[in-house]
Amino acid sequence: TRFCCCSTPYCNANVTDAINMTAYEIMRSEFLMQSFDPYDDDDDVPEKRNEYSIVHVILICLLIVLTGFLIGFLLRCSLNYYIPNCLQPKKQQENVPFLMQNEKLSTCFTIIPHTIEMNRLIIDQVLSEGRYGKVYKGSYSNEKVAIKVFFPRYCEYFTNEKNAYSLLSECQHPCILKYIGCFESSNKTMGTNSDHHSSVFTIDEHTIARFIIVTQYQSLGTLSAYLRSNTLTWELLCRMASSIASGVSYLHAEIKNKSGPYKPVLVHRDINPQNILIKNDLSCCISDFGFSMLITSSSSSSTADVNHSSNNSSSNKASLTDVGTLRYMSPEVLDGAVNLFDCKMSLTQVDVYAMGLVLWEMASRCADLYKDELNIPAYKMAFEEELGRRVTFENMQIFVSKNKRRPTFNKLWKADSRAIKLLKETIEECWDQDADARISALCVDRRFSDLSFSAPHVLDSSASTTSTDLNISTAPHNH
Repeated sequence: TRFCCCSTPYCNANVTDAINMTAYEIMRSEFLMQSFDPYDDDDDVPEKRNEYSIVHVILICLLIVLTGFLIGFLLRCSLNYYIPNCLQPKKQQENVPFLMQNEKLSTCFTIIPHTIEMNRLIIDQVLSEGRYGKVYKGSYSNEKVAIKVFFPRYCEYFTNEKNAYSLLSECQHPCILKYIGCFESSNKTMGTNSDHHSSVFTIDEHTIARFIIVTQYQSLGTLSAYLRSNTLTWELLCRMASSIASGVSYLHAEIKNKSGPYKPVLVHRDINPQNILIKNDLSCCISDFGFSMLITSSSSSSTADVNHSSNNSSSNKASLTDVGTLRYMSPEVLDGAVNLFDCKMSLTQVDVYAMGLVLWEMASRCADLYKDELNIPAYKMAFEEELGRRVTFENMQIFVSKNKRRPTFNKLWKADSRAIKLLKETIEECWDQDADARISALCVDRRFSDLSFSAPHVLDSSASTTSTDLNISTAPHNH
């Protein structure tokens, strides 16, 4: 049934059939009618909207807080996984060696302390005295030995060196100083009559030597002392340099033998001529592991927390970048910019830098490199010509790190020698400003092994010769 609801003229000319309206149009018309219904009570609409807004704000805030906690938790987990143990604080138990505290490390290798029998140890004379103790010449079971006595306040160095030597003695390398054994006493007073040998090792009238390292005695002394009184031939330079690099390379190598003991990476962190000894065959061996650090594949850990303060037991522990001899510190160590996310690579590169300076000192005393042997200068330490015998941290930081300076090669060398050019190239690649660009100790060892077959005085032509022409090893860098 249809009926007309309009009252204007000709309204029936525009007729809309409600039956033909789409469902959408019907719903839209109903919505509009409800929205503009004059009889609808809208007094509580603003209040409801405010309630909804408050709830939404609270939910959003809770979501943000929960998200922040979740992100922080994930970051902490990832840092604990990726950052090596050397960045995390170490809580050591008193009188317990670090390597023995680390259960994960102790399952990989065995440390044998090699405790010596004091009644078989005889003292002859004092060889040297340093900041951390004294070194004596003596004998043990009729074998000549060097006896290193640590001052009690530096017992951490003793523990560090003892653990390093004990680990290395499992597979003795000819370029590492031979370890005999150690002695550690908890007695803080003078020895009794029944313990007369203890009273010999006195530091003062009230204190006996409680921490002792015994190693093989090397009569030719340190590398620095040898260079002061002797010059080198080209052959001897290559032999010494190769043995030093071989020892450092062995320290840096991670050895996994199915039948033999496992050897992790060990970084020395104090390579300098005072810590390198001359053997009877004029090859070199590395000693003094008080600053050494043990590094495994997934973590790194120092074998001792080194305390530089002798008076304040609560003073700060030495950090990874605060060790070593100032003159031989690398640019990244001086800047405190060592990449601790990769301790193995970073700290081995620090050793290589110091080794480069040692090689420069040795080369400066090689007679075959000079046009006239009368022009061979006296021995000087690295940077002694530029900064003097006493250097400060600030001077080293400005000169080495900021100005990127290095010791200069002598102008009186045979500049046209191909062997000398390769020698310079090797040294410069050791002390490169960019730590990642430095070559490895293994590469240095191979290069000097090859260089020993070439004499600089017979290779004075063809300046364009490369390492390939002399069969010089180009082992991969530390990348």
